[in-house]
Amino acid sequence: MKHFVKTTLLWLAVCNLASAGALGTFENRGLLLTPTNINAVHFNNYGTVSFSLLNQFTNLNGSAISPVGGQVFQTRDTLYYTNGPSALMVGQPGFAFDDVIGAKIRPSTAFVNKGKIVAQDFPTVVGNGILSVVNGTGFVPFPPGARSIPSQIKINANTVSSPGTLAVGNVGLLDVTGQNVDLSFGILAAGSVSDVDSNALYLNTVS
Repeated sequence: MKHFVKTTLLWLAVCNLASAGALGTFENRGLLLTPTNINAVHFNNYGTVSFSLLNQFTNLNGSAISPVGGQVFQTRDTLYYTNGPSALMVGQPGFAFDDVIGAKIRPSTAFVNKGKIVAQDFPTVVGNGILSVVNGTGFVPFPPGARSIPSQIKINANTVSSPGTLAVGNVGLLDVTGQNVDLSFGILAAGSVSDVDSNALYLNTVS
């Protein structure tokens, strides 16, 4: 019994040390249009969050681009997530809602979505028979064989409640994990979220 108590206290001490730099609450009631490093126990959104993690390119004047891929927006040391009524979160390629402590990822305590959370695929378009990507000023050819970057919404919390909307793109992933999950009256959508049907374009233009 004494060994168990000592082990438990040590585990709690390590967790508290890892979370020592976390704020109590991060709250957005306006417009958040730039990815921000958020380290807070509570994440509350009552406004609009909208940005892309895939708007950085290299070799724009060359024949190919290198989008920053495989990333989704994540906070750190967050145990409680709230996306309030009428609140909107739009991300490309998406969001991960969990508890990141150091290099470890574990379930958050609670996730509540009463608004709308949308993840968008990294879109591709066809110009003169070439699979391309929009770079803000025109179209840049995609490297041969490249695929669109799929959208993702990943929720990992002990308690999940989403009477709101969770939507991903045509090639997107919607992953909800929890011990108590309540999606009553909510909307789960996949497809027709991206600017372009990237999945169809890829299949139609690459042999």
